[in-house]
Amino acid sequence: MRPLSRWLSSCGSLLALAALFLVVPLAGRYWLGWSTPFGYLSDLALGSLLVLLLHRRSLWFALPVMLLWCLFLIGNAELVGAVGRMPEPSDLKYLLDPQFVSSSTQGGGLAHLPLALGLGGATLLCVLLWRRRGPRLPRYAYALPAAFLAAHVGLQYLRPSDADQWQQYNLPHKLLASALSSGQLAVEDWLADDRPDTPPDVAGLNQLDLSGTPLLAGGGRARNVLIVAMEGIPGAYIAANRAAINSSYHEAPMPRLSGWAERAMTTPDYVLHSHQTIRGLYAMLCGDYSKLDSGTPKGVELLNNPARARECLPAQLRQHGFSTHFLQGAGLRFMAKDKVMPQMGFDKTLGRDWFRNTSYLEFPWGMDDKAFFEGAATYVKQLRQQKKPWMLTLLTVGTHQPYSAPADYLALYPNAKQAAVAYLDDAIGAFLADL
Repeated sequence: MRPLSRWLSSCGSLLALAALFLVVPLAGRYWLGWSTPFGYLSDLALGSLLVLLLHRRSLWFALPVMLLWCLFLIGNAELVGAVGRMPEPSDLKYLLDPQFVSSSTQGGGLAHLPLALGLGGATLLCVLLWRRRGPRLPRYAYALPAAFLAAHVGLQYLRPSDADQWQQYNLPHKLLASALSSGQLAVEDWLADDRPDTPPDVAGLNQLDLSGTPLLAGGGRARNVLIVAMEGIPGAYIAANRAAINSSYHEAPMPRLSGWAERAMTTPDYVLHSHQTIRGLYAMLCGDYSKLDSGTPKGVELLNNPARARECLPAQLRQHGFSTHFLQGAGLRFMAKDKVMPQMGFDKTLGRDWFRNTSYLEFPWGMDDKAFFEGAATYVKQLRQQKKPWMLTLLTVGTHQPYSAPADYLALYPNAKQAAVAYLDDAIGAFLADL
């Protein structure tokens, strides 16, 4: 036993580091269903490099790196699971927003608890077995991460993949690659003496063609405009959209709304709104593409561009005699909707504080969807009593993480998100039937 004890004493720290930076990430990638050769090479390259850099270092130097590694892996898995994208540096500002942090995490817990437990256990093992006098590794060991990285780059060059980002990179690798790409572009601009590139001609993408055949014979007879925006709901949840594009997504999470869509005109081809509500609202209400990067949303830029704001749909309808209203189930401060929506042309912008009916569920973001649509139905009845035509835009919040669904829905579905979507489907179905 003594030789084994001496071996563990000398090599235990190295093995614990390998568990934290190699074994758990590789096993987590397999468990999450993100298995691709690129992803495994990325994990091996970054993980082996960190093992080599931290081996025989002071624990006080290594521990912050370990904790940051755990935060990166857990945060990446949680964000991909919630909104289908990897974190960006610009997301850091939301970690400093108390409303976002408290509302997004309250009562929800971690969606990938086994990964967090594995990383936590490996970190604890590193602390318990830490030794600064472990065996010195040969210099050629540093060729190992370089070889993995070279293999990743070479394969990407020879056989580029269209798999999702998180299947091809771990988060630190992705952030480093993005920073390197941005630096390369900056150097190229500097070498070109900052001469601006000729912008592509996108006139055909943002101009209206009103010379075609009207879809409604004789023009429409509707007097008012009602827009319902549902938080985090993709078009693929509507059966007619899935059929129109021969989608490989075969689940039917919103059958009631799909039934209503059979009576309507659907648009199955659309541009993703970059996973932020304010970007989707801008694209929807202002007839423009949102930025396809993580910069300042165009909706926020409207605050300093009143001429562009006057072109948005609410402002145009108000100019033609409509009263314009925006009502959402959450508070208005987050993403500055208390300022952005009036700038777009809404006469009244109302949030959680407007509702007088009681919520069915305690939800940190605001009204659950059933209570929200009951309140919205009351608002519509009030608008119908006025003589002026009106435009009302509704925005739900119950399908925002950590998701709002009652216990009987949670018992029927495998996770809280699917239960919240089903709860929304029933709520909007009842709302439309009431109209």
